[in-house]
Amino acid sequence: IGTGYAVECSGAGETATNFSIEDLSIRGTSAAAGGVHLIAFNHGSVRNVAASGFTGATAAGFFTQGANAIRFTNCTTRDNKHGIHNVGVIVNSGNYSVNDLVWDGGQIIHNSGWGVWEDGALSATVGANTGNVYTFANISENGANGSSTSGNVFFQQCYGSTLFRCYLEYAGVTPVSNVTIGDATYTPQGNQIVANAFLSHGA
Repeated sequence: IGTGYAVECSGAGETATNFSIEDLSIRGTSAAAGGVHLIAFNHGSVRNVAASGFTGATAAGFFTQGANAIRFTNCTTRDNKHGIHNVGVIVNSGNYSVNDLVWDGGQIIHNSGWGVWEDGALSATVGANTGNVYTFANISENGANGSSTSGNVFFQQCYGSTLFRCYLEYAGVTPVSNVTIGDATYTPQGNQIVANAFLSHGA
């Protein structure tokens, strides 16, 4: 892998690409940029893919910049800096946010930063990430003890996104919050946290 991404697909707003990755296990290092990196295209699927060990300061198991209509099914991101990191991007003067992303099932666990991070950077230029859904996933043990800047889920800036029927547990790690919505800079709107299970042992 070296210092780059294990898998990268880069576009400039192409539609109906039908991009697909299936049945892959990726083991990273602290020097690598991240696992799966998707940039500025529309429509794709990632199924049965596991990414772990990407522990660099800004690394993520799954890093999506401005890609739309991507469905992740039964994937795992664990033991990285961040599990899932979604943020907007500018490509060839085109503005792209991350919209209509679905994470269905799988595990987002034991990442030392955020398990899920809907990043507000560039949202004032490209628009906020919109309509992303996390459902039936195990999102547990993400973050660091006593930390307010890490945890299971951070909806920093996004509109109309949903956390539905997920399992969120802490047993050995105790960050300040399980789910964080917004911060001093950003005010997300229209997001839903519905029918999830929140558990904590010894916190």
